[in-house]
Amino acid sequence: MGALVPHGFEAYARLLHPASRDNSSHEGSPVRWSEIAARNGRAMHPLVQFERIAGAGLRRDAPLWDRAPLSGHLPAAVVDHLVPVLREGTSRAETCWFAVWYGYGGMPETEGFHGAPTFARPGRGYYLLRGDIGMSAAMARTWPHGHGPSLWWPDNRAWCVASEIDLDSTYIGGSADCIARLLAHPGLGAFPAALEDDVSAASDTLNP
Repeated sequence: MGALVPHGFEAYARLLHPASRDNSSHEGSPVRWSEIAARNGRAMHPLVQFERIAGAGLRRDAPLWDRAPLSGHLPAAVVDHLVPVLREGTSRAETCWFAVWYGYGGMPETEGFHGAPTFARPGRGYYLLRGDIGMSAAMARTWPHGHGPSLWWPDNRAWCVASEIDLDSTYIGGSADCIARLLAHPGLGAFPAALEDDVSAASDTLNP
């Protein structure tokens, strides 16, 4: 996990992207991993992997979910819960930075990509945009396929949110108080995390 989120924060959390059940909305109804694990007799723990609790061999005649968790970005409904938690450590007027992966297609010019600065990390390149923290929810609702930033953080660097392109979890670093609020939020499915955590599919050793 330490390759995804900057070091130096007091605490870290792993935010699980929910699965979804089809309904009349674009995103569907969110389904927590804990619901799926309970249905299938699997264990929830900080290193749980979705395929270990909901693999093809575990689907029932009436499955709880229709669509697997999104990889690479948070659903808008989750961002709606997350932003108020992060705001408590961020001045409402303070600028936030949003790093958007080059590889997303069809991004609208109106969002400021033309002439935006860029930067790279190992294996990834990003456009760097600026805006209010609320811009994160707007991205999730209006951009193609609900794509959002891979990294976002405020000017005061009180926290950092990291959604790696190939992962169905988001990792967040912040103050101990910020992470405690995040873990306690009833609308967010989160676990404590550590920089040394394995984020690969092999990390779940409790579920066969």
